[in-house]
Amino acid sequence: MNGFYLDGSHFIVRNNTVTGVLNGIQALGSDILVQNNVIDGFIQDGMDWAGSNSTFRGNLVKNVVETTFGFHSDGFQSFTGGGGAAYSGLTLENNTIIEWTYDLSSPLRGGLQGIGMFDGWYDNLIIRNNVVVTDMGHGISVYGTHNATIVNNTVVSISGMPAKWPWIMVTTLKDGSPSQNVLVANNVAMAMSVPSDPVTNIVATNNSVIVDPALAFKDVKNFNYRPTPASGFLDSADRAYAPRTDILGAARPFGIGPDRGAYEVGAASP
Repeated sequence: MNGFYLDGSHFIVRNNTVTGVLNGIQALGSDILVQNNVIDGFIQDGMDWAGSNSTFRGNLVKNVVETTFGFHSDGFQSFTGGGGAAYSGLTLENNTIIEWTYDLSSPLRGGLQGIGMFDGWYDNLIIRNNVVVTDMGHGISVYGTHNATIVNNTVVSISGMPAKWPWIMVTTLKDGSPSQNVLVANNVAMAMSVPSDPVTNIVATNNSVIVDPALAFKDVKNFNYRPTPASGFLDSADRAYAPRTDILGAARPFGIGPDRGAYEVGAASP
């Protein structure tokens, strides 16, 4: 029922296509690299992780299928099992998660949350240069983190219309313990829920709320989320926090400054 189920350490899963599964890639261990895979057509989760020191890079997750099983579907989900245990050293970068790429009125289309990290602690976390396209609330949501960097992500409604979700959110652990030492910068999303707090050292800067996706991006109907000049996202990111490359590996900045979101418009990809 799973494309890959990894239980252990030192795995590499690269350049595969997985389709028609319950879960795409489940990585439950340490020192795991999941890179440049396509998960196309699944029921529950595209990618799962529970462990330490792992990287998910350059993967495409798309087309969650509706069922009567009542699954809670995520493009990427991490879970610790509670109890206050911490998982550490996750990097999520350059991934694309799209709820559905066919007719949006299809009865086969399921509901998909983007990147859901609901059962922290998650320590030493990096989430950068990802594109999340869905019609549900959680675009990128982290419940309980220490030392996290969430930068230059694009989180947008699949409808291409104005909406109040999906959002980027950093919040407390489920027991109310506060997240600490978090940077959230240069992101664009339909909504933001990351209040800056000097006490816990949470810094939210140079993020933008998307008012109208159809005006902000090149071609939302064809999933082209490069920002337009009208968006205000070009050359407006904070250079100090921007990754050196974008989701396609193109160098930042191009122009007088880096762009907000996952793409650097005009830069040449390698």
